[in-house]
This record gives sequence, C-alpha cells and structure tokens, in this order.
Amino acid sequence: MENNKSIIVLDDVLDIEEFESLKDYSCEETRFRALQAGDKFYYVADAPYNVIDKVNLAIEDAYKAKIQKSISFLRLASSLFNVDLRIHCDNGNVGTDFAPSHGAVFYITHDEKNINGTAFWKHNEYGYVCPSDFTDEDIQKKIMCDKEDQSKWNLSTIIGGVPNRLLSYPAGYFHSKYPRVMSGKKIKDSRIVMVVFFKI
Repeated sequence: MENNKSIIVLDDVLDIEEFESLKDYSCEETRFRALQAGDKFYYVADAPYNVIDKVNLAIEDAYKAKIQKSISFLRLASSLFNVDLRIHCDNGNVGTDFAPSHGAVFYITHDEKNINGTAFWKHNEYGYVCPSDFTDEDIQKKIMCDKEDQSKWNLSTIIGGVPNRLLSYPAGYFHSKYPRVMSGKKIKDSRIVMVVFFKI
C-alpha cells in the first residue's frame, strides 16, 4: 500500500510538559464555542499554534510529504452533546476551502473505564472507502443518509484514543468517534481531540 493511503498511528507526539500544558488549556470550558453545521451544533476551540506546528511536522514526517493546506481545531464531545453516531468520510464538504486528502485526530483526553477512540467502518454497498468519483451531492445522498443507521455498516476496527496519540487516515475512509456517546459530563471527563484536515 502506498504510504499516503495508510492509516498511521503515532504515540508521544508531544513531550510530557507540552502535553500537560495542552491538556490544561483544553480543559478550560470557556474556550469552546458552539458551531452550527446544518441542524447540528459542534463545540470547538482554537488549537495552540505550537501544537498545530508540532502535529503537522509529525504528519509530514510520517507520510514523507509536505502539507500543502491544513486546518486544525479542538473539538469536544460528552454524554450531553454530540451524541450522534455520524459515520462519515472527510473528502466531502467538511467546512474547508480545499478538498482534504487526509484527516487526523490527536487525542487529548480519554475514558479510562471504557474502550474509546476512532472507529473505522465498512459500508454494506460501498465498502471501506468512499468512491473517488463521488461528488459532495453523492456523499450527502448515498453516504450521509446512512450515517446513523448501523444496520448499513459493519465495524472494521477501533483505534484507541490514547492521550498524546496522533491518528491519521486518508479522507475517504469511513469512520466515526467511538463510542457513540461519551460517558463524561464534566469537561475533563469528556472527549477532547484536536481535529486536522490536510492536503498533501
């Protein structure tokens, strides 16, 4: 498999002090704001520039390629909001002004009692990867209509959401957060990740 088509997992991307500083920064609830996309609300915050730079360098080193464009932000999910399944791919309209070749998740918090992270799925008709010739309209009509219907999908694998772990994958791969509903109510017990969309 070509390197840029691989799922890549990197642990200990930040040194201990950098990561603890990021965790403290991310657990300040006032940083997060509601972002509306269609009929859904997501809770996002700005990511520190030094963390963005270090994660981007790790991505470039892993894929042996330069990032042409990227966007990064923190995202929050708990037992109270962002509780949908939403199996999707990232090569459609993800709110960027460019078509990402890849997505990435950098895990900041995790659930110590339950399996959690990112799940990859196989669609009953389209397989593991969104067809490359699908337009944004095709994705909405043929994929996103099934995003909450688990009978249309088979769970392939779960990458554990280990703190200070970076997961990167081609944008066409079908995936979701895991589990569907986080167990935490307080921000420190919720799922906080840095999301990256990028093009190489």
